[in-house]
Amino acid sequence: MKLLQFILFGAILLEIVFVPLFLKTEWPNRSYRSLAYKQICSALFLIVGVCAILYAKNTSAYAWLVLAALACSFVGDALLHYEAIVKKEAFFLYGMAAFAAAHILYLAAYCLAFHRMFPNEPAIAWHEILLFFVILAAGALLIKPLKLDPGKFMLPMGLYTAILAAMVIHACRLAIACMQAGEPLRFSILFLLGGGALLFAVSDGTLALLHFSERKKYSLRCLNIVTYYAAQCMLAATILCFPL
Repeated sequence: MKLLQFILFGAILLEIVFVPLFLKTEWPNRSYRSLAYKQICSALFLIVGVCAILYAKNTSAYAWLVLAALACSFVGDALLHYEAIVKKEAFFLYGMAAFAAAHILYLAAYCLAFHRMFPNEPAIAWHEILLFFVILAAGALLIKPLKLDPGKFMLPMGLYTAILAAMVIHACRLAIACMQAGEPLRFSILFLLGGGALLFAVSDGTLALLHFSERKKYSLRCLNIVTYYAAQCMLAATILCFPL
C-alpha cells in the first residue's frame, strides 16, 4: 500500500515537473517532441486513477467510468496536439469528440454516485436545468463580445459546451449534496470533485479563446494547461472518495 501511495504522489509531483517542460517545448510551435511531453503529462493522470483504484480497492462502476473518462482524455490530448502539428482541422474535431465522450463518462459516474448516495432525491433538480440553460445562453451571448469565431465548428462547439456544462453542474451538485449530508469525506469531495470540475470548465474556456479568437498569448496557454492537468488529477483522485 505504501508503494501505491508513493507512486500516486510521485505521479502528481512529476506532473508539476513535466507540465512546465511541455509548455516550454510547445511554445510557440508544436512538434512531435512537445507531443511526447504532453502525453507523458496525460499518462500521469491515468496513473493517478489506476493507483487510486488499487489503493482504495475500488472496483465499482464509478471507478471504471472515471478511468474510462481519463483514457478518453488521453486520446483527446494526442488528437488536439497532433492537429496543431499537421494543420488538419479534422483532428481538432476528433479531439473534441474524445473529450465529449470523457465528459459523458464523468457525468455517468456522478449520476451513478448521486443515485446510490441519495436515492430519495430527484436525479435532476430543477435548478440544475435552469443553470444549464443560463450557462448555454450566456455562452451564446458572449461569442461576439469575446470575438470568438468558431466558423464551421459552431455546432460541435455548442454540443460540446452543453455536455461540459451538464457534467460540471452535476459534479457540483453531488459535491454540495455530500457537504449538506455531512459525509465523512465531504471536504475532500468538495475540493476534488467540485474544484476539479470547475477547473475543467476554466481550462476549456481558455482553450476556446486560444483556438477560436486572436488571443494567442503564452499566459493564456499556461492557464489552459495548468488548470487542465490539475483538474484531471483531482477528478482521478475522486475514486478514493466514492467506493460505491
